[in-house]
Amino acid sequence: MTSPHVTEHLEGHLLGALDSADAARVASHLDACMDCAALLADAREVLAVLPASLEPMEPRASLKSQIMTAAMQAQRDENGPAPLPLPQSTQGRQRPPPWLAIAAGVFAAAAAAAVVWALVLQARLDDRDKQLADARLAAGAFANSSETLRMESEFSGNAVEAAIAMPSEGTIITVVVTGLPGLQSGDGYRLWLFADGQPQTGVPLTPDGQGNVVAQLDVDLAQFDAMELDAQPLEATAPGGELVIGGPLR
Repeated sequence: MTSPHVTEHLEGHLLGALDSADAARVASHLDACMDCAALLADAREVLAVLPASLEPMEPRASLKSQIMTAAMQAQRDENGPAPLPLPQSTQGRQRPPPWLAIAAGVFAAAAAAAVVWALVLQARLDDRDKQLADARLAAGAFANSSETLRMESEFSGNAVEAAIAMPSEGTIITVVVTGLPGLQSGDGYRLWLFADGQPQTGVPLTPDGQGNVVAQLDVDLAQFDAMELDAQPLEATAPGGELVIGGPLR
């Protein structure tokens, strides 16, 4: 394992699919790493509730046939050779026992659950990885900034905070906004910069699952005198909608 974390192996660890060497290394890492242990706990929660969220599904006919064939073969192996079949005129066809259909449905549902769970877990892992990357980005930017601007407001019952790190060199600014609530479908957040009261540029911002966003913009803030973050339709081309947070830049 070359990564300092073991996020790429958590799915296999939870499902018992790792070989003994990898399983031992992951277990050892989890004992010492709170981040990966927290991700594993999240994964267990998802796995626990996922079966209840699945809609019943009808298994394909071939799956039922495979289960029946395997069951019959196992019975033949246990009981020895099967008796000769009756003549066709008197044998007739028998319906498979109901438990085989139930077993097929459970097997198919479990397979679907594993796929959906893997997608949900990967999304959570991706979101957590992005949060860690954003945190490192913000920490580096603010540690090397020449000046920091901070703003506070309340939006939809949430305490929203914004901070802008001015670079000591160059024009790359780092904007951090926390506490953003989710919006209805079709709406998004857009950051606007103003000069002499006129909007000059608008940048869409997409929060993570915790309502936080870290963005870097290549702009010369000396040319602007104010900023605001609006919640507005995604297709909007001018400031409007609901003001989330904003204020003067100097």
